[in-house]
Amino acid sequence: MYDGLAQALARTPVHESDTCRLSLDAGTLRADMDADDVRHLAAAIAWVGGQLPPDPDRRTRLLRMMLDGLRPR
Repeated sequence: MYDGLAQALARTPVHESDTCRLSLDAGTLRADMDADDVRHLAAAIAWVGGQLPPDPDRRTRLLRMMLDGLRPR
Protein backbone atom coordinates (compact mmCIF):
# COMPACT_ATOMS: atom_id res chain seq x y z
CA MET A 1 0.00 0.00 0.00
CA TYR A 2 2.64 2.56 1.01
CA ASP A 3 4.89 1.73 -1.93
CA GLY A 4 2.04 2.60 -4.29
CA LEU A 5 1.28 5.75 -2.31
CA ALA A 6 4.95 6.79 -2.32
CA GLN A 7 5.18 6.25 -6.10
CA ALA A 8 1.96 8.17 -6.72
CA LEU A 9 3.14 11.07 -4.57
CA ALA A 10 6.58 11.13 -6.17
CA ARG A 11 5.33 10.99 -9.77
CA THR A 12 2.32 13.28 -9.69
CA PRO A 13 3.30 16.81 -10.74
CA VAL A 14 2.13 19.43 -8.31
CA HIS A 15 2.07 23.14 -8.91
CA GLU A 16 1.99 25.69 -6.14
CA SER A 17 -1.27 24.88 -4.43
CA ASP A 18 -3.68 27.38 -2.94
CA THR A 19 -3.15 25.78 0.47
CA CYS A 20 0.61 26.11 0.17
CA ARG A 21 0.30 29.74 -0.97
CA LEU A 22 -2.11 30.54 1.88
CA SER A 23 0.27 28.92 4.38
CA LEU A 24 3.19 30.94 3.05
CA ASP A 25 1.16 34.15 3.14
CA ALA A 26 0.02 33.43 6.72
CA GLY A 27 3.58 32.70 7.84
CA THR A 28 2.77 29.12 8.90
CA LEU A 29 5.03 27.48 6.28
CA ARG A 30 8.73 28.04 5.85
CA ALA A 31 9.39 30.54 3.09
CA ASP A 32 11.91 28.22 1.40
CA MET A 33 9.35 25.38 1.03
CA ASP A 34 6.94 24.77 -1.82
CA ALA A 35 4.20 22.26 -2.63
CA ASP A 36 6.68 19.90 -4.33
CA ASP A 37 8.89 19.85 -1.22
CA VAL A 38 5.92 18.90 0.94
CA ARG A 39 4.86 16.22 -1.55
CA HIS A 40 8.35 14.70 -1.69
CA LEU A 41 8.63 14.62 2.09
CA ALA A 42 5.24 12.88 2.31
CA ALA A 43 6.32 10.36 -0.35
CA ALA A 44 9.48 9.59 1.62
CA ILE A 45 7.51 8.97 4.80
CA ALA A 46 5.05 6.78 2.87
CA TRP A 47 7.97 4.76 1.48
CA VAL A 48 9.55 4.28 4.91
CA GLY A 49 6.14 3.25 6.26
CA GLY A 50 5.97 0.47 3.69
CA GLN A 51 9.28 -1.14 4.64
CA LEU A 52 9.34 -4.38 6.60
CA PRO A 53 8.80 -4.73 9.47
CA PRO A 54 6.13 -2.07 9.80
CA ASP A 55 6.81 0.42 12.54
CA PRO A 56 3.89 2.77 13.24
CA ASP A 57 5.93 4.62 15.87
CA ARG A 58 8.58 5.49 13.27
CA ARG A 59 5.96 6.80 10.80
CA THR A 60 4.43 8.96 13.53
CA ARG A 61 7.84 10.27 14.62
CA LEU A 62 8.87 11.06 11.05
CA LEU A 63 5.58 12.81 10.34
CA ARG A 64 5.98 14.95 13.48
CA MET A 65 9.55 15.81 12.46
CA MET A 66 8.37 16.74 8.96
CA LEU A 67 5.60 18.97 10.29
CA ASP A 68 7.99 20.62 12.74
CA GLY A 69 10.45 21.18 9.89
CA LEU A 70 7.80 22.88 7.75
CA ARG A 71 7.13 25.54 10.38
CA PRO A 72 8.91 28.84 9.98
CA ARG A 73 12.05 29.36 12.04
